[in-house]
Amino acid sequence: TLVIELQKAEIDKQLDMAKRIQESLFPSKPEGTEPMEISFRNVPMMKVGGDLFDIYWNPETKEMGAFIGDVSGHGIPAAFLSALVKMSLDFWVRNPKKLIESLEQIRIQLTPNLKDHFLTASLLHIDTKTGIITFARAGHFPLYIIRKSGSLIILKPTGRLITPFFPLLATDESFKLESGDLIVLLTDGLTEATKPEQIEMYGEEKLLEDITEMRFQSLDFIRDQVFKTILDYSGGIELIQDDLTLVLLRYNLN
Repeated sequence: TLVIELQKAEIDKQLDMAKRIQESLFPSKPEGTEPMEISFRNVPMMKVGGDLFDIYWNPETKEMGAFIGDVSGHGIPAAFLSALVKMSLDFWVRNPKKLIESLEQIRIQLTPNLKDHFLTASLLHIDTKTGIITFARAGHFPLYIIRKSGSLIILKPTGRLITPFFPLLATDESFKLESGDLIVLLTDGLTEATKPEQIEMYGEEKLLEDITEMRFQSLDFIRDQVFKTILDYSGGIELIQDDLTLVLLRYNLN
């Protein structure tokens, strides 16, 4: 019994270290990003998880980029693969407008290590001077844009998830933003949250309705309310069944 307790304590210690390492992979909020507002949060199901996001900001050209990805599975294996995903973003950081090529580079670098896992991912680029947003994805959620009027714009270019077994066949789609447009990026832990001992999911439609109702609030307020709602619905953070990630971006022209 003593040996088992010592081994458990050592495993917990190593998991805490892995958690700190993984947290270092997530971006800090960049400063001086006007006219873009940014807010984001990640809550892993276990101490570490398979969700990952990143933000690119060039203060000279006023270009913004965002990445969000979800490795299948949970815990340490998914976290290890998410670290490899972070390493594979180098091409995108150097070429933030080349979304399809960046997704292909992620696929090329990641597939030797995926085995039975897969990755869904999205990339976007925003020219804040013109308001033109370009979006590409690999099996991930569409891009949701909530307008000041409350109407919903959905960008849904084609693109298969990243596996060793077939090509991406990705395309991109562009759209011109208006001031006040709210951009939503998320992973399926939020939409697939269930009540304890039930199978009914919270759902994509309900989540977007919630965010639409709060669209005039600060992004941090919206983010915190979304997580409070989902965690309450799930019965608390100890009962969530998947990693949770939300990234909110708002385009504000004076």
